[in-house]
Amino acid sequence: MVEFKKLTYEVLQVGEEFTSNDHVVTPEDIEAYAFAVDDHHAWLEFEFLEPIRPGVRVRSYGRVVDKYERRGKPYMVTERD
Repeated sequence: MVEFKKLTYEVLQVGEEFTSNDHVVTPEDIEAYAFAVDDHHAWLEFEFLEPIRPGVRVRSYGRVVDKYERRGKPYMVTERD
């Protein structure tokens, strides 16, 4: 398996393309996502056309198009071709 550099706000620069390591999605990952977006109710959830299921191996990739800080917190804007 190819090891990629750790994706952090400090390391990634605007215009840089990135690829993450493979990750196997766990039920805890899904619960953490629901908590992060405060979305626990089935009636009010986003409609995903192809939701990621537990046990699926995923990898993210894209390009950093902007980096900024707001109220002392770092943000990155990314896009995927």
